Amino acid sequence: MSFETLRMLSTGMTKAEVLSRAGSPRHRFQNRGTQRWIYTTSDNWIVEVVFSGNNVIEINWSRS
Repeated sequence: MSFETLRMLSTGMTKAEVLSRAGSPRHRFQNRGTQRWIYTTSDNWIVEVVFSGNNVIEINWSRS
């Protein structure tokens, strides 16, 4: 997965939109009404996409 592909994700997107742009995440976690999808890039970025219901509410970036 490229950094540029994940950079195009934004809050408000639906799960279907994220899947069509970024594909399936490496990991999925469910917790207290939110779902977190974890993506990694070839240049060591970890991207956490947080959903409430069907929509992205937060995107967190960190470098591993």
